[in-house]
Amino acid sequence: MTNWRTTMWIGIAMFLFLLQELPLFKARWVEDESWYAIPAYTLLHEGRLRNPTSADSGYSAMALKPPAMALTLYAAFRSFGEGLVQARFPSLLAGLLLIPVVYLLGTALVGRAAGAAAALVVSTDNFLFVAGRTARPEIYVALFGTIAFLLWAWSRRVPGFWLPLLAGLSAGVAINYHVNGIAIAVSITLLILIDCRYRFWRESRFLAFCFGAGITLIPFAVWIQSSPSNYAAFKHEYGRGSSMTIEQKIEEERWRYADFVGASSQRIPLPFHIPYRLHIAVVIVASVILLYCRNRAFAFTGLVALAPSLLWFLYLVNKTPRYFAVVAPCLAILIGAAAFATWQAKRFRRFAGAVVLIVVITQLIGNAMLIRKSADADYSSVATQLQRLIPRGSSAYGAITFWFALRDRTFYSYNRIPLKDAVATLHPSYMILKDRVMMVGEGNGVDTWAALRKDVQGFVEHHGSLIGRVSSRFYGDLEVFAVHYENLSGSRDASQQVVPNGPGLSR
Repeated sequence: MTNWRTTMWIGIAMFLFLLQELPLFKARWVEDESWYAIPAYTLLHEGRLRNPTSADSGYSAMALKPPAMALTLYAAFRSFGEGLVQARFPSLLAGLLLIPVVYLLGTALVGRAAGAAAALVVSTDNFLFVAGRTARPEIYVALFGTIAFLLWAWSRRVPGFWLPLLAGLSAGVAINYHVNGIAIAVSITLLILIDCRYRFWRESRFLAFCFGAGITLIPFAVWIQSSPSNYAAFKHEYGRGSSMTIEQKIEEERWRYADFVGASSQRIPLPFHIPYRLHIAVVIVASVILLYCRNRAFAFTGLVALAPSLLWFLYLVNKTPRYFAVVAPCLAILIGAAAFATWQAKRFRRFAGAVVLIVVITQLIGNAMLIRKSADADYSSVATQLQRLIPRGSSAYGAITFWFALRDRTFYSYNRIPLKDAVATLHPSYMILKDRVMMVGEGNGVDTWAALRKDVQGFVEHHGSLIGRVSSRFYGDLEVFAVHYENLSGSRDASQQVVPNGPGLSR
């Protein structure tokens, strides 16, 4: 493939990515984006990382996630102001940069044609599409992890200390965005050990990579060890998965893969029930089999790059399919490499091109459906109406989704604070009821907040007055209540009080 054709295909891939990302870019702000934006906001306004929506109590009030995501959002807010676009623009930029990096990695491992095909596939990947328009860390882990793989691939041909050192630094940056980066560092370590036939004590690349990754983790490690409470909170945050048996982990992990093939997701309701991404899973498996037959060494390299991440997912408590964005570059390169191997057999060229085209087009259709669904999620309109109903200087209790709308008020999240504790000690002035999460759960078919919904409705019936409604097809038909604490009995602690003729305030 000539240079001008290469540039053309990369340009097409980047144009496709922007064409998908920019429509309704401000729509559909969701819970996790607030969780990641809160520490950045407090760092900007208070000079420290914390989560005030948890009322400074317990582990949940501490910002114990790796710091790079908070620092990225902090830099965006400080440079461009506070807003939805500002929070998401770094993700968009990271996704755009990822495309040429995937091309370069595919070229280094297989060839330009494979790199171009991989760039097209990754530019339309459904999980990367969501990651590129969301203030979450997956897109950054994918970018810096792929850069680390690229530098490793270059270091195999260019002897020296600097390329593996930079690869380690990039892998360390990925870890500082999310612990998913650990699996990427493990993959590269294994690849280096395989290259040097496990005689790592003679291999400067291994030492350089480990040194580069290690020094990026020192600040976070020092901060964790800086106080007993930090260390205890860190153990609590990342030790939750250790209590589960391997059978339980595998059982729960199947939901992630069901979402990958589109079998269980409720995010794109279709008039017919089929796993609408099953063909992509089939293409990936077929690509691995084909590469095993045609290019066994590369197939082995691809599996070593991919397997640690898939095994690491087992340990993680959060079973979101969003994490597939981290391995999307690897999957795209496997598809591109298999297409290239098929293309070399002249009689199968049309078939290889058709498969890549089908993957790209069907992913584009899926992304278009998500964009259309986002039209129902006008967060800016909801935010404006909530700001009119809840004045500055007051406090509110509701879903963490609405923190960004009310960030200059005192906001308490029912996602972390039980109603009983909020009423007894925090006394929020307003309560936001009947949002989408409160009414139907987290979107996985489980009515997570049924008990809270019953308790809070009973509470406002006796101690609140409805001051307004905010309707949204996505966020729900919200009801905002002003709370009257003078109605609560002064002779009894509110934390023990039971609402007359209504449900108790349960945890």
